[in-house]
Amino acid sequence: MVRGAYMVEERRLAKKYGYPDPILSTIEETHSSFNNNLEFLISNWINGSHVLVASHNEYSVQLAKDLIRKHEISSDKGGLRNSTSHHNW
Repeated sequence: MVRGAYMVEERRLAKKYGYPDPILSTIEETHSSFNNNLEFLISNWINGSHVLVASHNEYSVQLAKDLIRKHEISSDKGGLRNSTSHHNW
């Protein structure tokens, strides 16, 4: 999961092809959307899955760590990796 990686390009494409801008209006909406999707993803974990969480938002990174512990996701069930260390949490 990546927060805000292609905002400029997505807006350009929406304008070019005439579809609604897919980028959320506020940073608060972006945080909420990212965290809700992160929680959904981890709460519905499929064994053997692998996910990279890319965020500079400390709350989101901590949320990922807390959810991994809560749902007892260990390396034998797949793994989540953060974007800076590339190690399982």
